[in-house]
Amino acid sequence: MSREVQVSTVVALPQRQAWALLSDLELADRYVPGVQACKLTSRKRQGIGASRRVEPRGRPPMQETVESWDEGVGFTLRLHGTSSDEAPVPFADARFSYRLQAEGPKQTRVHLQLAYELRGGVLGQLLDRLAVKRASQSQLDRLAANLKTFYESQGRR
Repeated sequence: MSREVQVSTVVALPQRQAWALLSDLELADRYVPGVQACKLTSRKRQGIGASRRVEPRGRPPMQETVESWDEGVGFTLRLHGTSSDEAPVPFADARFSYRLQAEGPKQTRVHLQLAYELRGGVLGQLLDRLAVKRASQSQLDRLAANLKTFYESQGRR
């Protein structure tokens, strides 16, 4: 059974400028809460197959690989281990999507979504109800706020 959490925020930037920031896959450590470093590990800098190593504070590093890419609009990342295709614990599968939508000439809505399945069958479902979904939603809410602040500060430069 697939679960998801999502949030959106409006940034005071035209979609073209928001895309320029979003499509730079090495910038995630500037706005993703708890991430101390982010570095490309593929020759591709953008598009399907581009991959980055993400180093969260206090947790093992993980890899994020682009699975879908819609130029100027968004992309989906598959989250997995640095040396395997397995999703990071507690997930059996996890994908993160970013989507942009123009909200007029100078504003863009950024949609963020984490879609996931947990390990552990019934126990995993219970864990989701008790903690994972709430923690994931909280993380997404903080991410949206940080992304808005970072993007808008870059737009003022």
